[in-house]
Amino acid sequence: METVNKACVENGAAPELADHTIGTGKSSHGAKCPVTHRPTSPGSDSAVSTNSEGDGAKGVKEPNAAGDRSADAANEAAVEGTDASKESVPSDEVGAFNVTLILPGVLAPVDAMVSSRDTVHDLLQFALEKPECCYRTCLSVRLDGKQLDDFLELASVENMRDGARIELVEEPYTQRDVRVHVQRLKDLLSANPVSQSFTCTDGMTLSLLAAITLKEPEGPIGDNLKEDSYVEPPEYGLPHGGDYIPPLTPFLPSGLDAHFKVPECLQSLSYSAWNPPPPPRKLKGDLLYIDLVTLEGQEFHITACPSGFYINKSTGPQDFNPEPKKSAPTFKHLVGLLQQISPLFKKNFIQRQKFGEKRHPFEVLPVPYPVVPWLSPQLEHRPVAVRIDDSRTLKAAPDELLVGQLRDWNEEFQVARELPVTTASLKMYRDRTVFKIHSDYVAAATRGAMAVVDGYIPPLNPADEDKFRMYLWNNIFFSLAFDGRDHFKQFGGDEAAHAAARADLNGVAMLERMEERDLHTLGTVIVDYRGYRIVAQSIIPGILQREQESSAVYGSIDAGKTITTNKKFEEMLKKISAELHIREHRLITEKDEEVVLPSSLEVKGIIGTDGRHYALDLFRLLPPDPNYMGVLASETSDGSEPRVRHKLSIFRPELIETFVNYRYMMFLQLAKEKTSKLKVVQDMQKEQEQKAREEEQKTREEEGQKEVTKDQTTSTNAEAMPHAKKDITTVAEAKPGCPSNAAPKEDGAAAESLAQAVQEQLMVEGGLGKDVDASLPAGEGVLNGDEKTTPPELKSHPEVMAALYEAAQEAGSSVSEDFDIRFNVDILSPGVRHGDSPEVLEKDRKLVTDSAAFLVGVVIPRMVRDCVQLVATPVDGDTLKQVLHERGINMRYLGKVAEVASSRDDLDHIVRLCVMEMVVRVARRRYNQMLQETTPTKLSAAIVHFLNCLFGEVDEPKEHQGTEETGTKKKSKKRKGQRSAQDWLEVYLKLSTQSLWSFHCGRDRLALQIQAGLPKLFCKKTGTQLFLREYDLFTKQPFTEDDVISMFPVVKHTNFRPTEGVALLELGQVKLRSGQVRLAHDLLLEALQLFIRIYGPMHLDIANCYRSMAKVCYILGDTPLALGYQHKATLIMERVMGVDHSSTVAAYINLALYCHDAKQTGVALRLLYRARYLLVLMYGDGHPELAACDTNLALILHSLGDHLTSVRYLKSALGVHERYSGKDSLQTAIGHHLVARAQSFIGDFRAALQHEKAAHIIYSSKLGPDHEKTKESSECLKQLTERAVTVQKTINEMTAKGKSSSRALGDLPGSWKDVATMLNGLEGTRYVAKGQSGVAWKRAKEGKQPSVPSSAQP
Repeated sequence: METVNKACVENGAAPELADHTIGTGKSSHGAKCPVTHRPTSPGSDSAVSTNSEGDGAKGVKEPNAAGDRSADAANEAAVEGTDASKESVPSDEVGAFNVTLILPGVLAPVDAMVSSRDTVHDLLQFALEKPECCYRTCLSVRLDGKQLDDFLELASVENMRDGARIELVEEPYTQRDVRVHVQRLKDLLSANPVSQSFTCTDGMTLSLLAAITLKEPEGPIGDNLKEDSYVEPPEYGLPHGGDYIPPLTPFLPSGLDAHFKVPECLQSLSYSAWNPPPPPRKLKGDLLYIDLVTLEGQEFHITACPSGFYINKSTGPQDFNPEPKKSAPTFKHLVGLLQQISPLFKKNFIQRQKFGEKRHPFEVLPVPYPVVPWLSPQLEHRPVAVRIDDSRTLKAAPDELLVGQLRDWNEEFQVARELPVTTASLKMYRDRTVFKIHSDYVAAATRGAMAVVDGYIPPLNPADEDKFRMYLWNNIFFSLAFDGRDHFKQFGGDEAAHAAARADLNGVAMLERMEERDLHTLGTVIVDYRGYRIVAQSIIPGILQREQESSAVYGSIDAGKTITTNKKFEEMLKKISAELHIREHRLITEKDEEVVLPSSLEVKGIIGTDGRHYALDLFRLLPPDPNYMGVLASETSDGSEPRVRHKLSIFRPELIETFVNYRYMMFLQLAKEKTSKLKVVQDMQKEQEQKAREEEQKTREEEGQKEVTKDQTTSTNAEAMPHAKKDITTVAEAKPGCPSNAAPKEDGAAAESLAQAVQEQLMVEGGLGKDVDASLPAGEGVLNGDEKTTPPELKSHPEVMAALYEAAQEAGSSVSEDFDIRFNVDILSPGVRHGDSPEVLEKDRKLVTDSAAFLVGVVIPRMVRDCVQLVATPVDGDTLKQVLHERGINMRYLGKVAEVASSRDDLDHIVRLCVMEMVVRVARRRYNQMLQETTPTKLSAAIVHFLNCLFGEVDEPKEHQGTEETGTKKKSKKRKGQRSAQDWLEVYLKLSTQSLWSFHCGRDRLALQIQAGLPKLFCKKTGTQLFLREYDLFTKQPFTEDDVISMFPVVKHTNFRPTEGVALLELGQVKLRSGQVRLAHDLLLEALQLFIRIYGPMHLDIANCYRSMAKVCYILGDTPLALGYQHKATLIMERVMGVDHSSTVAAYINLALYCHDAKQTGVALRLLYRARYLLVLMYGDGHPELAACDTNLALILHSLGDHLTSVRYLKSALGVHERYSGKDSLQTAIGHHLVARAQSFIGDFRAALQHEKAAHIIYSSKLGPDHEKTKESSECLKQLTERAVTVQKTINEMTAKGKSSSRALGDLPGSWKDVATMLNGLEGTRYVAKGQSGVAWKRAKEGKQPSVPSSAQP
């Protein structure tokens, strides 16, 4: 089977679990969506293109991301220079050419553009996309009458040429083909988009955009709404302030079931009890018998034979007659038979097909990594007759179709990674194959891990304890994250094993990104499910036939007592260690043998029977964190050292890079100071200056200039100075161990700019390198190893070298002859004997200690400063984690971050998020322990009890009060034996609110319990799905057993991303921020095309491309195309990130901006109401991000005449600005100005004057009296004063005459165009003027709240 799998991977197709036959509806790129008949898995492309979307007004072209390949094939042909009209297809290039397909059930031939790298199976996949073919399964592909191998590349097919006619022919059935055909029909008939979205069945996830915007199925977004339509804000969408907790029921828009309703087609479809056919009937061709009941209530009995299906003469369970009925024809497929006998089936089946065609493809295409919503309605559990047979076998996947054929995951992974990458097309093909295999593996590992916990898979070692058992399924090895063999005894036991699983996954991800082709890693997935952490790994060839102890040829398996080395592994790990800034270190074995290791002691190397070198146990690739190397909780301590749960805490790679860059800048400054005083350097500098002057003089003389004035000479000298300094400056250029972003020697200006940028980012007041000169050009020096730029006599001068060596040592360099910081990863490992000198070891300890101090003293304060400046504004735990990790801060420093942030009043949102995250993480640990000790029959009761303890008030049982320690001891003893049912009940019943909240350290527990966002955060992290209803968190027990819907797996895996595509995307975003819009568009379009080829249509990177391209089109004035791009980006965000993720909220806000610009105001309001509701649901009312959302809503409502509601939103935004930006900030001034404008429209001129005066004071103090905004504010004050006086006179006159007084409205500008301009200002966007040579557009600050124009001038 290994050979088969290898051939499949090399030909661009991975064998599915079912088999190679396309009758399962699965191709090499994934399964078919049973609703839309489109490819379901990532990387899926149809092999044909029949349409493409039009260009925009500005010539911005969009590739079709729904699966079409025309753009892909054309681009591939352009890249490789392939002529698509050649008579034969080259086998070594990726080119595009046209073929004609003759499909069964389709009268007219279909022209298709394919790539030479496509397989024959891709053509079958395209056939299944056609409604006329989606239910046909037993097909073969023929060219010139010759049947083709499904997994053959088109380039390898003989006579495959441009214009070739390819025919798809229906073949005779076998018994297995009949089962595949029935299974395919069941998939088509049983699909329910709503229920599948809440359970993530078949990769389906929730999408609410159509229901939110009330979009008609067949129309573009918002076209069914009138222009300037007003939508009244719902109560939950209004500002409330304080500790407002939003309701949960609006989480799902009303009418969701009706929006996704699909009709039923059959009452029942199952295999007959008369199966298998008796021997006489087998000889007559009978394969299987099928029973079905139509919607009309008629029962039919069907016989399957090689030629198809026919109705037999059987009349019931007691009357068996498989002969065909009189005049009963034989149909090639069941759909044709059912359409003949059931009019309702024919009608409803057509409606099902049209349902998929009406929906946007991104609404129904399955995603590679599904996201389960934490809230779900109580779905009606109805009998699905067509699925009756599926419940008769215990299976974790459709393994009834395997027929003994399993995927060799490891072989597929390694062969895919070894594919050639010599050209861009080959690299793209390799990345596409790797991503496809990886996404399939994650899905299979998730199914297997759930089956392990649910008890479907028997263990390999049933005699061992439960937590030490191992499992094997589908060529995937499963183990529980417990310390089964005391490997982690010195590091913390089970706690260390739990942490090591995640650290090992991070190590695998780092090695995969480095792409060391000779060093192989295993496919690794971590699944947290029902309180257990399951580690799924692919299998090294031959590992199951021998013990790991006898397989390891590198590393130690006994904590350093014996160490094995291997030259090949050492060479590969040296390269890896150099990139990670890890040095070689000496260790001493039990036999006093000295061994030199380039990596951690725990890293093991195994050579498989396939001859490949595999690296395992990669959880210690990076240096340890000395701040968390105290005393284990299980050990006795005198209290002098902090207690830790485990000793496997390591730094993040981002921190290592930042720290090395910081020390490198320090070295540059020290080198400059020490060498600038040396006489030899001064003499060399003078000599270089003289040479430069002579060369310049000679050049001028040759050009005919005989005399040079003194001023010209001085100018020449000034110009020559930087070049002379470039040759003799006494600083070092970055080497492989130095920072990767050192500037190139060719560009001194770029180097200086880079040095300044690094300096500004790394330095804070009072830091270690506070005296570093930011103007020092990086990457130039006598130690750069370049003989062309460094004078040899200066490079080898003893005084210069001594000064540089001294600077390197003071900067912490690990080598004496150059600057190169390297860490010893085993410096703090317990029980390890080091062979290096005490001086070297002390230096190693100091290096990790300095890194830890740098993290606490520099990086965390810098992160807090970014939050103060609103450069980073996390809204929930996910975004907070992203902000911390981007800066190299581990989540274990949440307490330190909260401590630093608590010193400022304008960072209470950061403190609140940190506290919520810490509460949930501690609660999750207790929750998992409880679930592990709870019997399956009591899981629901245990979950509800824990939720009531966490969010309500549960008293401690009297029999357990004061016996916490005794209970723990009993618990540890009971783990070794079998428990009774009463013992299981006591595990969770003894938990109380007081014992659970013992960690809250004096904070107001009630205030924490009722915080908005805490239930969502807990459910997401623990994999708990709750019933969608309103919960009163002020009651003692707000949850009942009926509130627990299910538990879903929380999956962690290596996130594969193509390096070229990511680089293009990031560069395009940089160019967009810098105002180079056209260049940004070209880069983003190229990245988008590459991502679609690799991922398929559904991926986060593709959504980011669409989002950025929408902004480009909007800037260029093409609002319709921008709206289309952002619509797609929003749909993908909903599907791949979740309908309540912060990225989805940002997508809603952007889409609302474009909808308003397209005069679809009703849609814009609905989107903004939804975005605001989700923000409040994540955090609560009062987050900094709410200011922009409230201002947007206020401006739109103001333009529609709802001035009172507009004032309410503006006051809410003003309060947020005063709280987080300061009462004297420009943001606050803008808020005052907007409130003044809005209140003038309702005639409240007195309040308007107060707000405008406040704005004027801020403008005057911040910008000065002569600034444009100050003058505008003065003019506005004058107008408001005049109108206030006029209105008051009018009121007095009308009152004197006995008439009713009414307030006169102001007539300040309020047109749609004015509001659009202000919304653009909120988003930091400006239009590009027609005919303008440059781009008059700029983002105020990335991630920071931009300013709003003081007046709305069109």
